[in-house]
Amino acid sequence: MENRHYERTCTMNPYRPLKSLLIVALLALMLILPGCNREVEITVPPDPPGVDEQLPEPEPDPTPVDEAELEPPELSATRYLVSHPPPTPRAADWKVTEITATNGGEGVVITAEVSSQQSPLAGLSQVEQAWAFYRDQDGDYQRREITDYTQVADHNDGDYTLTIAGLSDRPWWGEEISWLVQLRNPAIQWPQALIVAHDTADGQPVKDLVTDQGCINCHGQRVFIDARGTYRSVAVTPEGDSLAMTQDHHFAAIGVEACVICHGDGDELTAFVHGIHNSSQVNRNTGGGLEVSAERFYSVRYPGDLKVCSACHQSQASLQYLRAQPVEHDFCASCHGATHAAGSTGQYTMDWPSYNPAASSLHGPGDENCIECHNGVDFFAFTGDVHPGNTPELQRAEQLALALEISKVEAAGPGSQIKIHWRAFNHDNDENYNLCHTGADLPVFFDHFTVRLSSLQADDPVNHIGGSTTAPGQPAPGLLPGPDNTVCNGDGSAVTTLQQTAPASYRAMLSFDGRPRLNDQPLRLPMPTYVFRVENGAEEPRRQPVETEKCLACHRGALYRHDNAGGGRSDNAELCITCHNPAATDQHHRREHYEITANQAYDRKGAESISFAWMMHAIHGAGANNAFYAIYRPGTITAYGGPTTAPPGWQLDEEGRARSSYLGQHGEAEEVRHTLKKVNYPRPLTECQACHSQPEVALPDPGAALAMSIDSGVSMGNHNDDTLIGPATAACMSCHRGDTATASKVLLNHAYLNSWPPQIFARGKRSLLEGKELEACLACHGRPAY
Repeated sequence: MENRHYERTCTMNPYRPLKSLLIVALLALMLILPGCNREVEITVPPDPPGVDEQLPEPEPDPTPVDEAELEPPELSATRYLVSHPPPTPRAADWKVTEITATNGGEGVVITAEVSSQQSPLAGLSQVEQAWAFYRDQDGDYQRREITDYTQVADHNDGDYTLTIAGLSDRPWWGEEISWLVQLRNPAIQWPQALIVAHDTADGQPVKDLVTDQGCINCHGQRVFIDARGTYRSVAVTPEGDSLAMTQDHHFAAIGVEACVICHGDGDELTAFVHGIHNSSQVNRNTGGGLEVSAERFYSVRYPGDLKVCSACHQSQASLQYLRAQPVEHDFCASCHGATHAAGSTGQYTMDWPSYNPAASSLHGPGDENCIECHNGVDFFAFTGDVHPGNTPELQRAEQLALALEISKVEAAGPGSQIKIHWRAFNHDNDENYNLCHTGADLPVFFDHFTVRLSSLQADDPVNHIGGSTTAPGQPAPGLLPGPDNTVCNGDGSAVTTLQQTAPASYRAMLSFDGRPRLNDQPLRLPMPTYVFRVENGAEEPRRQPVETEKCLACHRGALYRHDNAGGGRSDNAELCITCHNPAATDQHHRREHYEITANQAYDRKGAESISFAWMMHAIHGAGANNAFYAIYRPGTITAYGGPTTAPPGWQLDEEGRARSSYLGQHGEAEEVRHTLKKVNYPRPLTECQACHSQPEVALPDPGAALAMSIDSGVSMGNHNDDTLIGPATAACMSCHRGDTATASKVLLNHAYLNSWPPQIFARGKRSLLEGKELEACLACHGRPAY
């Protein structure tokens, strides 16, 4: 793949290889010639002053920020791309072009196209295995191996014909059948093709409870590739050692239709999948493994809400099937089971005390005769009575088809009054709900929302004008819309007047957060944002580097859990930027609540950035990189890491592993909840398009993205004394963290060599927009988009 990319690059720019060689040669000379050592001294920002010390007044900005910010930002039209070659695929891509079946004669003929890395793949002339999957007359799912009845014809151009013959005398022949055929090249091991075809009336799998897309949303096309791009299982031994997976068909699979054919003739697959996804929660996040099958242990943190069954079971038919299932021990125990498995079947036993103390008084060990009580009279009888497919707040909002939008903003320049035109509506028929409704049976909005106003610098809402003076990068306290500040229109829409006036910036952003209520029960729906020009209120959106739908595909029901103060900052990635922007850090909490210096912090930092890109890269990559990323907040320290992450000073368990959760003192704070979440990112970190909106990932646009604060300086409200790193350095280094201290230092040295070491600039982030310092990353890691 690297050669292919290199040749393609040379075709576009024949001088690039020569230029690259010259750059490498020049760097080498600079490193070896006397007096030309270009090593960068990596400086650590000084510890913040102690709480008892007098904080000096910040130096005034030579240019008043309110005047400078009235100039429109210079947004570059050029995009720069980063190449992340995928791992060499073991699974070939395939597409069934036709399937015909007769009761006799040729039997079944399947034609398919097979490719690898977007090129036709020939040579798969060996049938490794073949299976038929069907439902018998009793309604039970069955599978039969048919390898000896299957032949393949390789047409040497990526086209194949599969013939399944000689089965017409089987009693199940003629029923609806799903077929699986595994092909390989007898001369080489990889790639292989695991072709699935469905001889059914609607062309769908015989057992159609889980969709391919439901799994692909989180795992990508190839389920058994980890975050490092390595083909392996996430199972471990009882001692925590990695287990190899040797079955070729696992690595050759794309999606899950093949999994159902091999494992779908009972409850085995249900137990495996539910058990693996729920393994960490069942164990109360203790870090130990759940024995999903014999001697194979898992400790996986599921990224969504496990009650949102529709994340995997996406079709209405599959949800209806699940809701109709009676309360039965093995079915329920696949999610609510104990921390051990019975043999190799993956079946669990309900462990009532560890699951629900209240349930323990009603159930005894081995009490599996559920229907005696779960009969619809004494207790609920069906799964759908307690698990309708979504969380209750999502379910209620979906039944109303409820949506919320900001449709217009009135503003007339800095200091002017801001009026927000907004509405709630049914997204199926576009009819408005009445925002002024306060009674029963319809959504109630007043007093359940907060509206926040943020000032933008370039393209990021860093709240540098009119923002918080005590929490770096945070907006000022918001407004609660209600009858005192909101006028309702006759069509159900409303106009809310902010108590804050428009900031002296070129653009500003409004964001809602909250939960409307239906009969005093919360409703969850995406919260809107609106970016506008301060001079006239005209909408002028900011860049969209990530897609909210891609986040929701994996984090269903769990994006984003800020439930403090009636919060509902949910289901909109741009809403997160309101607080998690390039100026935001947790320094004020470390300094004022915990009263610690950098040397006393678990991560040995005086501050940690909570900028959205930095935070998301750091969290998603923490497991693969075995890194440590910690956010300090009053009363809680939430950290993310890998299998053996153990920061100095963190409590250890009896086996010497960092505890996942405990209460303990830290600094001057008592009873602090420490949480260390061990991340299992379910696909290669190099698949940037899993979150990003572009098919190829662009480096941050130097005309739009701001430098990132890694220390907020003396004054939390003045961004001009922040210690900064470049936006490209931040984007890359937040993900590229080495497994060892040496690797991390090498990568950091490389990044700082081609940008700048962390430092303070006279006019803060604006100094960099004006070209006072530039990153050179694009010289090697980018190219203009054509």
